[in-house]
Amino acid sequence: MALTSSLLFTIIIIIAFPVSTTAQQSSNRNITLGSSIVANADASHTWTSPSGEFAFGFRQVAPGAFLLAIWFDQLPDKTLVWSANRDAPVPTGSTVQLSTDGSLVLIHQRSGGIWRADPSQPARVAYAAMLDTGNFVLATNISSILWGSFDQPTDTLLPTQLLNRDVALVSTVSETNYSTGKFRMRLQTDGNLVLNTVAFPSPDPYWSSQTQTLESGVRLLFNQSGSIIFIRQNGTLIRPLFNNSDLVGQFHQRLTLEYDGVLRRYVYPKSANSSMAFAWTARGFVPSNICHDVREAHTGGGACGFNSICKMEADGRPSCGCPPGYSSRGGLAGCAPNFAPHRCDQQSEDAQDFIFEDIYNIDWPEVDIEV
Repeated sequence: MALTSSLLFTIIIIIAFPVSTTAQQSSNRNITLGSSIVANADASHTWTSPSGEFAFGFRQVAPGAFLLAIWFDQLPDKTLVWSANRDAPVPTGSTVQLSTDGSLVLIHQRSGGIWRADPSQPARVAYAAMLDTGNFVLATNISSILWGSFDQPTDTLLPTQLLNRDVALVSTVSETNYSTGKFRMRLQTDGNLVLNTVAFPSPDPYWSSQTQTLESGVRLLFNQSGSIIFIRQNGTLIRPLFNNSDLVGQFHQRLTLEYDGVLRRYVYPKSANSSMAFAWTARGFVPSNICHDVREAHTGGGACGFNSICKMEADGRPSCGCPPGYSSRGGLAGCAPNFAPHRCDQQSEDAQDFIFEDIYNIDWPEVDIEV
């Protein structure tokens, strides 16, 4: 199921229209100025899209800790696709308020406003709406969008969503910890889509789309048919990132940069008539081998962290382990030694205390003993 580099250059015929800046919304679902939601454990009050597919509100991620988020509301696991405060959950009693002046503000129960949507002209905001696309918007009285969550993605893109140049997706820490993780996807100003670690020790890409030689104005579009394509500013197709059949209307879909550094395109059947199980299934991913591709030269780091052993599983996910004498720090945080550090210079009295232990079928790229 790994995506080969040749697949990226497969040509498909798709008409890719630019995403509309008009809110297609039923008036009885519009959220009026002055409305608010309070964070509490029962999560009974949310703002939902007309079909009920998406919900906007507070999701409890730990006892008494909430994210202001958007999720697939009809799925059993309520899959999150966006959050405003991923690194700063708020306590019970906090609120999100659509003020009478058109501002959307997240108000911490004790410390006050900690996040605010930034519409281009707040004074013109007439209502807010949770759209069936998964985009939460602030709109004018003629339904022109002044601000949308699609413009500030976290780790996920949805059908009809554009990724413009210099906008990034950033992974979560783990499947259950939605804080900022260590991997990033960004469409550079030169038109090259890159995946890289967020910070130290290596900002260099571990995967790229190799589109930097194309003309300027390249954008990435997850279109309505479920294809993820590079397009020009006028909306014409350059080439696909993933080559998939038409899935419009058959599946819930998302493109997520996951906590393990892999960019995966997922589908989830909407109908019981589907031959697929009712679960998210990956229909393509890059890179094909995260254990090999994420490496920091001369440090021993990688997808699983420092001092770790990374093994690819059949589903394309990395399995992390530790060499003898080391213990896992948890998740992708690497491994810590179970022994006190030694010295190996001639003056050291414990220079003879080192041993070598065989570990088979292991390779640390770029840190071979010859180097």
